[in-house]
Amino acid sequence: MKSNYKSMNKQTTQMKREEMTLKEKMNDLTIQSRNKFEYVPITMQVNPHLNNKEVEYFVENDEIVLGCLLYDSNLYSKQDVDWGRSRQIFISKEGNFLYIDTIKKAYFCQKCNKEHHRLNRRFSDKKYFNLREMLVVFNTISRKLNQEPLFKDDPPILSE
Repeated sequence: MKSNYKSMNKQTTQMKREEMTLKEKMNDLTIQSRNKFEYVPITMQVNPHLNNKEVEYFVENDEIVLGCLLYDSNLYSKQDVDWGRSRQIFISKEGNFLYIDTIKKAYFCQKCNKEHHRLNRRFSDKKYFNLREMLVVFNTISRKLNQEPLFKDDPPILSE
């Protein structure tokens, strides 16, 4: 009887989801993500030889900002491997999106005789999605929640 109830509940949820507008579906995914994702502190700098005591985290209202990575543009320069830029989008426990710009710089480490990359992050001035980012972010949320992708092959109609 219990499995039959779960099946009916899933069908009801699917029917409700089909009747939702795009904006309602996006909001629903954001709400569902709040308790199901693993949220970790977001570092301001990533350097393989920093001690844990020297790592700086993003802080708001005297609390370390926690987030789950949903998108990374990986726009690092292929021609110049010494540096590059990237845009990352995280979702917070509260369901807010955090837009972070990352600059990657290469350096040669004297300790281990290897080349490493140092990442410096800051909150982005651009606090909105472009269309590609929106598609990737909400499909990533859907995938992490074991649901059908919100966007299939066709781009969304933005008037909803």
